[in-house]
Amino acid sequence: MKKYDERIKSHPIIQWSISGRNRYDLREAQEQHDEKKLKKYIHNGWGLGALTHFTTPFLKSALPYFNEDPTILTKWIKMYFRYYQNWLHESYDYTTKRLQRKHTTKRPTVMESLFCSIINILNSLMKFAYRRKRFLSVLIVPLVNSINNFLEKFLPITEPIFLRIMKFLEPITDKISKKMINFVDRANPLIFEVQSIKKGERFG
Repeated sequence: MKKYDERIKSHPIIQWSISGRNRYDLREAQEQHDEKKLKKYIHNGWGLGALTHFTTPFLKSALPYFNEDPTILTKWIKMYFRYYQNWLHESYDYTTKRLQRKHTTKRPTVMESLFCSIINILNSLMKFAYRRKRFLSVLIVPLVNSINNFLEKFLPITEPIFLRIMKFLEPITDKISKKMINFVDRANPLIFEVQSIKKGERFG
């Protein structure tokens, strides 16, 4: 149990979650009925402000998975799309209603081909980066350790600009969002399936 306790306490995400003040601050703002404080603490705890203290522990937790499997990023993307498609169709293992799997020989749509092409490009980029692990260890690791401090100084400058750009682009992003939902709704579920690499398999 001692080793388990040490592993739990040393985990970057757990360290962040138990040392963060966001829940305590939120409770304080609610008790005081202070709307200004409430907006501030939500922004800092779960909005863009969370990047100033969450980014480093998140990347520290994610990097070992990338080191084990450089295609993990695209697997996470596929997993998200698969879960969202199941949610749209209420298709779960514990329900009688299952999403009908389309025949694998059916010709893919333009959107399905585009999605698969993007996934393949991302996989190629990740594998390319994986082969240069020594370079990454010199560049990425120091960056990960200091990125919270960087964002703490950089975010107040860039966030207002980012929010204005997003507001300007909102009509376009809304259309893209609706198209993506429609794509996930109608897509062949097979393109979201994930194949695990064999144990011991290496890239490069």
